[in-house]
Amino acid sequence: MVRFTHVPIRAGEETFIVKCDIKRKAEPLELTVRTTCYQVEMTIKYKYQNETRTLYSHFPNSINLGRLYERIPCNVEFIFTNIGTAPWYFQCEPDKIANESHELKMSLSTAAGLVLSKDSRSVSLSIVATKKNTFTDIPFSIKITKGPEFNILFSGNAAMPEYTLSFREYDFGPKILLNKYDKGAYCVELIITNMDDTPIVLTKTSEDPDFLNVDLLSCVIQPRSRIQVPVSFIPLTAGVRESTIRLVFNDVKEETVHIKAEGVKLDILLMNGKDEMIDLGIVEVNKTVRREEEIRNNTQCTVPVWLEMTVANDFIATVTPKTFEMRPNSSSKIGVSLTPKKRGALYNGDVTLHHADYKIPLLSMTCLGGGYDISLNRQHVPFPAVIIGSSVVEHVCLVNQGEYPARYEWKMDSQVRQLFNIAPQKGNSNPGSFIPFEITFYPTKLFKSITTEVCCMLSNGQTLAMKLTGACLELPPSKEVIEFKTPVRKELINTILLENKTYTPWTLFPVLSGKYYSGEDRVEINPNGKLDYEVRYNPLLSTTEDKKHMGSVFFAFPDGRCMLYSLQGETMPPEGVSTILWTVTAKEETPKSLEVENWLYEPQRMKVTFSRTDRGNPEMFIIQGPEFIDLPPKCVKPYEVHLYALQEGVSNWKIEMMNERLKEYLWYSLTLNV
Repeated sequence: MVRFTHVPIRAGEETFIVKCDIKRKAEPLELTVRTTCYQVEMTIKYKYQNETRTLYSHFPNSINLGRLYERIPCNVEFIFTNIGTAPWYFQCEPDKIANESHELKMSLSTAAGLVLSKDSRSVSLSIVATKKNTFTDIPFSIKITKGPEFNILFSGNAAMPEYTLSFREYDFGPKILLNKYDKGAYCVELIITNMDDTPIVLTKTSEDPDFLNVDLLSCVIQPRSRIQVPVSFIPLTAGVRESTIRLVFNDVKEETVHIKAEGVKLDILLMNGKDEMIDLGIVEVNKTVRREEEIRNNTQCTVPVWLEMTVANDFIATVTPKTFEMRPNSSSKIGVSLTPKKRGALYNGDVTLHHADYKIPLLSMTCLGGGYDISLNRQHVPFPAVIIGSSVVEHVCLVNQGEYPARYEWKMDSQVRQLFNIAPQKGNSNPGSFIPFEITFYPTKLFKSITTEVCCMLSNGQTLAMKLTGACLELPPSKEVIEFKTPVRKELINTILLENKTYTPWTLFPVLSGKYYSGEDRVEINPNGKLDYEVRYNPLLSTTEDKKHMGSVFFAFPDGRCMLYSLQGETMPPEGVSTILWTVTAKEETPKSLEVENWLYEPQRMKVTFSRTDRGNPEMFIIQGPEFIDLPPKCVKPYEVHLYALQEGVSNWKIEMMNERLKEYLWYSLTLNV
C-alpha cells in the first residue's frame, strides 16, 4: 500500500503525475492524481439582548454587555454558519486569567463542534458577575480549523438590581377579631418598584402564618414598572402577632418586611343598660316621639359601624346617624324616632349595630299607635211626659274607645239648667272606660214639648252634642191604689192592664216612683192591643203599721190621656232562708259552716242566737259560734258553728241573725241528726 499526502496551497483543481519505479520492470508506473481544494468559508454572528451583529476576523470585535446584575447570568448567543462546501471545526476559548481577575465566570453550552456545508450551529455563552465591578476588554477567542481566528473583547459593569419597597415595617395596629376567615377584611398593599432597565425576578421564600396572607409566590417585575402585593391580616384570636416576610430579588438579594398586628374583641354597648328595653307607651297617630341614647366603644381601635332599625308597615321608624365611626374608648349619641300611622298598631322592634359580620342588638322598643275615640252612646235622649213638680232620670254613657284620656265638661245655658241636670258635670275619661251620666228632667212649668241641645266639651278640642226632648203635664188624680203584701225580701208582682184602642202602635215610658218598686221604663203596645204592665215590689226592709212603702206609676198616652196609680206595700215577717240538715257523731265536736248573705248595700252587724224548736232538752246539745257576724255590703260570708251532742237522736233548731239597729233579721231551720 502506498499513502500519498497532498497539501494544497490554493483553492481549485490540481492534476499531477506520480511515477513509481518498480523493480524488474523496465518502465516506471505512472499515476495521474486529480484533487480539488475548497476554501473554508463561514459567517459568525452574535446575538445579545435582541441585537444581532457579525463578527470579523481581521480586527478585534468589541461587545459591550452593558449593565449586569450580580449573580444573574447574561447570555450571548453565537451563530456559526458554513456557507462553503467543505465542513470545518470551531473552538471557543475564554481567557481564564482575565475572567478570574475581574471575577467573571464564563460557561459555554458547547466549547467545540463541527459545522457541515450549508449548515448552522448555535453556541450560548453565559457570563455571571460574582460581585459588583467594572470590566473592560475581557478576551474571548473563536478558532476555526484551517480557517481564521476571531477575537472578541467584552466590556461592561456588574451591579445589584435597583428597586424600592413602599415599606419594610408595617403595624396594622389593633383590629377587631373576625368571625370567619376573610383575607380582604384588613389589607395593605406592599408596592415594589423596579428602578432598573431590566426585569427583576421576585420570589417569596417565607411561609405565611395563620394570621397573615401575602398574595405572592413568584413574579417578574418589568423594567421601570411596579407591582402591588396585598398583605392581609386575618385576626381569628385575640393577642399581638408578629411575622417577617422574606423576599428574594433575582435569586441574589434578600429583603425582609416586618409585620405587626393585634387582634382585639369588639366591645360596644349601650351606656344606660336600663334602656335596653324602652316602652314608649301610647303615641298619637302622625306624631313623632324621639329618644336619644348613648353608646360606648370600649374597643382599642376605631370601629366603622352602621345602624339598622326594624321596619314596620304602620310605623315610620328611623335611627340617626345611619353610618359613622366610633373612636377607641369614646361615646357616640344616636337618635331613635317612631311615628305611628295607624291607631291600634303595635310596634315591637330592635336597633341593631352592624360591623362587618357582627350584629349587636343595642335596644328593643315597643310602641302603640293611639288616638282619641270618645263618643256618647246616645245622641238623642227623649224623656217621657213628666208631671209638674216631679222628675224623671235617663242615663247616657261616655265611651272612651281610644288610647288617650281626656277631661270632659258639660256646657248648658241657664235656661236649660232650669229643666235638666247632668251629673257628673265634669271629670276625666280614661281609655277603655264607660262613664255613666244621670240626666234628670225636672220641669217647673207646663209645656207640651221642649227640645234643646247640650254639649260635652273634651280637652282634645272635640265637642259631643246631645239632643234632649220632653214634656210637662199636670198631675192627674190617682185612678186607684194597688196594694202589695209579701214577706220582707220576697218579690211580689202586680199587673196593670194597658189598652191601645187606636190603629197606630204606642210606645209608652212609664214613670215609677217609690224605693222598692220597679218596672219596664219602655213598653210597646200594638194597635188595638192590650198589655199587662208588671209592677214589681221587692221590699228590703220591713214596714210598720203607720209606715207603709208608698209609690206611684204614671202613664202618659200618645192620645193625650194619662193615668196615675198609687202603690202601697206592706211586709210580713221574713221566710226562712233555708232548711239545713247536719249529721254529727255523739260526744265528738264537729265544725260546720253556714253561708250568710247581706241583702243590703250597706254593712250589717248581726247578732246570732240558737233556739230549740222541739220539746227536747236543749242542754243535751252544745252549739257554739261567734255572737256577732259582720257582713260587708251585698256579699256572702261564712259563719262557723261548732256542734257537740251528748246523746243520740234528732232535734230541730232555729238559727236567728238580728240587726238590732234596723230590727231586720233572717233565720235558718236546722235539723240535727246525732
